[in-house]
Amino acid sequence: MHEHINGEAVALCRHDRDGRLTDCKIQWETPAGYGFGAAVLSLAPKYRVRIEGSAQPPVEVALPMFFSAPGPVPPSREAAFQEAAGRFAWLAPAGPYWPEKALRMASGGRAGIDCRVTDDGRLSDCRPASDEPVSLGFLMVTMRMAERGWMTAGPKPAGATEPADGYWRFEVDFPAKDVCDEPGIPIRRSQCQEALRAQGYR
Repeated sequence: MHEHINGEAVALCRHDRDGRLTDCKIQWETPAGYGFGAAVLSLAPKYRVRIEGSAQPPVEVALPMFFSAPGPVPPSREAAFQEAAGRFAWLAPAGPYWPEKALRMASGGRAGIDCRVTDDGRLSDCRPASDEPVSLGFLMVTMRMAERGWMTAGPKPAGATEPADGYWRFEVDFPAKDVCDEPGIPIRRSQCQEALRAQGYR
């Protein structure tokens, strides 16, 4: 909180027959070293799973949380992306980085990160800013795109001055895409959707 750092963590838990979460383990947290995973684990006992029926066996559930620290919001700046080509062209701008879980759920989202910009336009020292909805992977892939240079800084906004701390806000919209709409998919759309329903994605 003192450093105005946002973060996210996802715990995988089991639940007992009363819906209490047990055996929680951190599946993912960012940024590391700030205690966001530990915070989710400490909050897990306050949550309950709504049990439908009377004889539900223990199953795994995901408990995602995003932590937004109070503090000044960096000025916004557009992002630039490499060209998504070949089988990933339909997933522009994220291309090969599009979250697979979101594709299977046909869900869109939005993620924001705060980054410094190097002289050649690369993004560095990135930290989480927002993730909607949490746990579908939009923030994770946005961080990865910045780290690997797929996503870089667009031109500085007209009349904008360099922020004192060097951080700009970059937000990425992920319009809803359906994996069953992938060009060249070898099965019919109805068969694809039926298979995803059977796996619990729809």
